[in-house]
Amino acid sequence: MSEVKTELFDVENYLALMNLYRDEWKYRDQWFISTFWRMVYLSLIISFLPNFLAAFSVESELVTKLPVWVFSVLGILCALFGLYIMIVENKKITYIDNAYRVLENELPEKYRVEKMKKSPARLRTNNVLCVVIFLVIILLSIVNIVSEYCF
Repeated sequence: MSEVKTELFDVENYLALMNLYRDEWKYRDQWFISTFWRMVYLSLIISFLPNFLAAFSVESELVTKLPVWVFSVLGILCALFGLYIMIVENKKITYIDNAYRVLENELPEKYRVEKMKKSPARLRTNNVLCVVIFLVIILLSIVNIVSEYCF
C-alpha cells in the first residue's frame, strides 16, 4: 500500500515540476514580447525624434541644439542594447524549454507532444525576429544620418 502512495506522490511531483516549467516559460515569453516591443519603439523614437517633431511642427530646444546624427547614434546604441537583452532572454526561454523537454521525454509515448522531425528551421523564431527588426532599425538610423547630410 505504501508503494502505491509513493508512486502517486512521485507522479504528482513530476507533473507539478512540469507545470512549474511551463508556467515559467509562459512568463518569460510574455516578458520577452513586451520588452521586445518596448525596445523597438524606444529605438525608433530616439532615432527619429527630430523627424517626428518636425513632422508635427513642434519645436524643442534640445532637438535644435543637438545635431540629428546624435539621435540616430543613440537609437543605434539602444537597438544594439535591445538586441543583446532579447537574445539573452531568449536563451533563458530555450533553457526552460529544454528542461521541460527532458521531463516530457520521460512520459509514455502517447502523452508526448509530437515534434517536427528534420525541421529546416534550426533557429528560434524569436532570435530571427530580433535580429531582423533591430537590423532594420539600425539601417534606418544610418539612412537618416546619410540623408541629413546628403540631401
